[in-house]
Amino acid sequence: MPAHTFPDTEIWMLVSYLRSIGVSGISSVIDGNPELGGTLFSDNCAACHRKGNEGGALGPNLSRITQVRSLEAITNSIRNPSSSISRGYKPVSITTADSEQVQGVIKREDAFSIQIMDTNQFLRAFSKMSLEGLEYEEQSWMPVFSESALSDTELRDIISFLQSSL
Repeated sequence: MPAHTFPDTEIWMLVSYLRSIGVSGISSVIDGNPELGGTLFSDNCAACHRKGNEGGALGPNLSRITQVRSLEAITNSIRNPSSSISRGYKPVSITTADSEQVQGVIKREDAFSIQIMDTNQFLRAFSKMSLEGLEYEEQSWMPVFSESALSDTELRDIISFLQSSL
């Protein structure tokens, strides 16, 4: 972004405007069964995602997801997880010098090294010079939850659980 000479008043007016047009979370209570949603979350999501202190760390923490993303964005992320992969969750496949195959998501990377969380949820670091192969994947490690795999009612139950204090 180029430098500017806006006075403080104009900067705050711009920030206020941008906040007013931004979508921030789900403003209404989702019609679903949060108890059933908790069970569905445990069965389908908790291996990689967490809510509160429970669940995995391979995928994003979903504790506040309903406060920061719209219902449409959450639904799209579940139905089509590869459509928008957040920074810190880009999938990668690595072949080490001794031909070990490691898959995971990129946590940090620079010109000389890469740090990933592997699919067993261990944080691992590699020197790029020592790698035999490094492939950036296009598809998310998260499975696609089509309507036949997770009905709209079940999806609402999970989102209701995420929205609840359970």
